[in-house]
Amino acid sequence: MQEEEILMKKMTFPDNLLLKSWVFWIIVKCSLKISYEMNSTDTLTQWGKDSFYGLILPWFCGAIWSEFGFLSMGAIAANIYIVFVILFQIYSLSSSLKKVIWTLFVLAMFTIWLEPWITFVIRGNLEALLSFTLLKGILFAADAISSAVWFMLTYWICETLDKEF
Repeated sequence: MQEEEILMKKMTFPDNLLLKSWVFWIIVKCSLKISYEMNSTDTLTQWGKDSFYGLILPWFCGAIWSEFGFLSMGAIAANIYIVFVILFQIYSLSSSLKKVIWTLFVLAMFTIWLEPWITFVIRGNLEALLSFTLLKGILFAADAISSAVWFMLTYWICETLDKEF
């Protein structure tokens, strides 16, 4: 009976502007990643694009832009779950929703701070690793700022969900 009630609900955007914007951003970033993956080819130029996007886009998209496919697709699935719960206002899932949001925050921090190092070590390219170390040192401030923004937004979104749900 409860599943039928969920399926019969109308999809509505939340009243809160932060939640509306966040749902819209989730849809945009998931669509961007899926379309990028569908158009990607295995060339050296593509590897350069992947590396550049892998450094910059995690600041804005989090784990969705991970180079690890299972992590990226898992983050997309979690984001779709979030959008589904918010748009269909499934109040009974609000506690699990916050756990998913904080999990995505942790995965975003992994993607920003650890994943670039792991991918270069796995590839075993010492020259690229040395040049990356310099680049990552320069981008340290951007990593720190984006991490702080991610934390604040995650906290505000969870607080807003408490008020909305």
